[in-house]
Amino acid sequence: MSGPGHGVLRLCEEVDDAPSGLDPPAAGRLHRIVVDRAADAGVHPVSSHGLSLGDSIALARALDRMPDRLIVRAAEVADVRQGVGLSPAVAKAADALTAAVLEDLAAD
Repeated sequence: MSGPGHGVLRLCEEVDDAPSGLDPPAAGRLHRIVVDRAADAGVHPVSSHGLSLGDSIALARALDRMPDRLIVRAAEVADVRQGVGLSPAVAKAADALTAAVLEDLAAD
């Protein structure tokens, strides 16, 4: 990001859930999508939130807030209903997801 009070944002990591639509779901499977600023997003929505990933990237570009590199990591989930805690499969994947994010950050 640039502007008053902001340096240049080189890397941003987004971590979210990702319902895959598989039957049965592959809960706990990890995904990684990398979008470089110069590259076309070319990604499809991975979330049921208000904006798709592609829409969010387009908005960041339009507002000149796109980092040089965006890494989206997601854990597949079997159930997206509201509740407390993680399913056992996603909880098991959380350590690997955390380690992967830390590895990306250390490599930058």
